[in-house]
Amino acid sequence: MVDERWGPQRVRDYAPDASSFAAAKKLARSAAWSGLGRLDQLLWGRCQGSGATPYRVSVDLSGPSVTCTCPSRKQPCKHGLSLLLVWLADVDGFGSTTDAPEDVLAAARQRASRAVTEDRRAPVDPEARARRVAKRLALMDGGMVELRQWLDDVIVDGLAATRSRPHAWWDLVGARLVDAQLPGLADRVRALPTTIAGRDDWASVLLSELGRLHLTVAAWERRGDLPQADAADLRTFLGWARPTAEVLDGERLAGEWTVLGIGTSDTGRVVEQRTWLHHPVEGHVILLDFAGGTATPPTPQLLGSILEVEMAMYPGRPPRRVRFADDPVTVGEADELPVSEEGWAAALRSVADLAADAPWQDRFPCTVAGVRLVDADADSPRVVDRAGGALPAVGLDPWATLAITGGRPATMFGEVLHDAFRPLTVAIDGRLLAVPVLQDTARWQDRTA
Repeated sequence: MVDERWGPQRVRDYAPDASSFAAAKKLARSAAWSGLGRLDQLLWGRCQGSGATPYRVSVDLSGPSVTCTCPSRKQPCKHGLSLLLVWLADVDGFGSTTDAPEDVLAAARQRASRAVTEDRRAPVDPEARARRVAKRLALMDGGMVELRQWLDDVIVDGLAATRSRPHAWWDLVGARLVDAQLPGLADRVRALPTTIAGRDDWASVLLSELGRLHLTVAAWERRGDLPQADAADLRTFLGWARPTAEVLDGERLAGEWTVLGIGTSDTGRVVEQRTWLHHPVEGHVILLDFAGGTATPPTPQLLGSILEVEMAMYPGRPPRRVRFADDPVTVGEADELPVSEEGWAAALRSVADLAADAPWQDRFPCTVAGVRLVDADADSPRVVDRAGGALPAVGLDPWATLAITGGRPATMFGEVLHDAFRPLTVAIDGRLLAVPVLQDTARWQDRTA
């Protein structure tokens, strides 16, 4: 029989928002469900989604709490809500069985253990939290003082002397920045000798990076006067991560988002997957996924898909980082890239406008029309427009790309990094196609760009 504490209204109240409940009702009326079962306060079932493997869903009525293998960041997800509605509509269809899947039982045991632990855990002390933040800020202040002194010493010694320093010297500076709770700066300093290695323009690149570090120190000293968006970008640049819960509780934007391109970088320790999307109001945004060790990033969204979804927006300057606040639903497919003018001049003006407002960002989205790939057999192929304007192309398989375009002018979307272009997508013959990548140069393409 139905637990008297449950009814359709309670399911509605349990839903995180109206759209989730509406999606759950629609799903409950479908034939997507199979393998339904119940054991005491546990419900479970399998729900067929868009993929080949059904989602495994369970609900612990005593919590209540939902466990689901879907990627939704909402709790409870629409699948858990739908399972409740299916149960309320057909109690006998669940019956009473003792063959609950082991993963369902294990999840229930973990939830029970967590509940006991949380009951025993002392509530968060705001004063203790403030002391922890103050301690971190003090460490960061000290690190910034040391970084300023180091920058002064580098300029006194000269760029040539700095270039000849061994890697151990750079690593030592990075280690001190890690101790000062500045991991983002540590990574940048440690990467500098690799960034300038083998480059004819190493002096300008090194001076540019040192200048940005100096700007960072100056901005930190005046962080109280910075606009909120600049302060958010500075925090990201320093490597001070923002809690996911804080982002999900902040600004959101719903609508249709077009998947323009997917890029991947491998530092040797972490794989970063970047999904670029476009919104008619917000413009370009970036969805970041990371995987360390032997893990792999999640399956990327399909290139060219138009997704109906609500996004949680990270604070910062455009192009802003986002994360899904709900399950994306594919509502269409794009056959072209958003571009207003042809050639590099217009495209780079847009990039320059973004870079001027966001000095702590490294990659900028760029769509350029009427360009073709040349010098495919050279060490540095180029993407050239009809007027002769060109940027070096990095990270792509030039001959495979030529096979797609046939050498014809096309529209490309990609990332501008320093003075180079990393093509991700080409629009040709009414289709969006991923630009082929040379897998063995995944690290080189970011180091030399």
